[in-house]
Amino acid sequence: MIPNCFEKDMITASKDSINTNQNKTFLINSEIVKNITEQYKEILKQKFYFSPESNSELVNKFTEQLKQLEAKHLEEILEFSIYESLEREEGIFHNFSIIVSPYIGNISMKLSEEESPVNLARTYAFQTPQSMNLLHKLAPALESTNKRIGVWFNADNKVEVWGFTATTLWAYCCIKIRTLSPGQLLILLPDFPYKKILMSLSRIDYIRSDFSLRQIYPDSELKHNFLMKTINKMRKHAHGGILLIIPDKEKSLLI
Repeated sequence: MIPNCFEKDMITASKDSINTNQNKTFLINSEIVKNITEQYKEILKQKFYFSPESNSELVNKFTEQLKQLEAKHLEEILEFSIYESLEREEGIFHNFSIIVSPYIGNISMKLSEEESPVNLARTYAFQTPQSMNLLHKLAPALESTNKRIGVWFNADNKVEVWGFTATTLWAYCCIKIRTLSPGQLLILLPDFPYKKILMSLSRIDYIRSDFSLRQIYPDSELKHNFLMKTINKMRKHAHGGILLIIPDKEKSLLI
């Protein structure tokens, strides 16, 4: 466990004041965000997320862009994510997923079209970047898809929403942030298997586990994907429950 992520040196706000997003009653601990950012930059040096044949001009340009991410940018993104997760849209809370990445087309549209046409086709960029205050309004449209909201900083060092993208090769080398419930975030760093950090309004923890569903069905991608979809649907339903998984080698003992 690492120290509290939020410094509670301000008065505790009521639920209504948090939902209006007018009074910030929690401050993210800058030192912890700095530590996460430094870890990420060390991971970027490894370039393990690209295949050997991908050592191209586009890959190098994209990686150099990612290295420009600073702790102040990530801190602003996390703060917006926390508060936006507390906002209702259509009367209910919605989960959303963020990818901290520049728009690949802005790096070089020509190179993107030549080297990564599939990735570019799965990416949509707004003509005008949108405010981070709209995260909760974008959430309902993307919640049940594999799309992530693309977030990066502009020339004025202010973070903004540039569009959304599907899970692609590029996503694996980026920081991803997913809301699990109002006020609770899961931060994924691309250190295979993903380094997971759980952040809430009161604490932050690194999640360490050697368990993987692939251990149950190591040779069946179809079964693994089915399990993941089932688990995600149960989580989205938000009523708890138990899922009993019986490996093939054990089913004769129980059935």
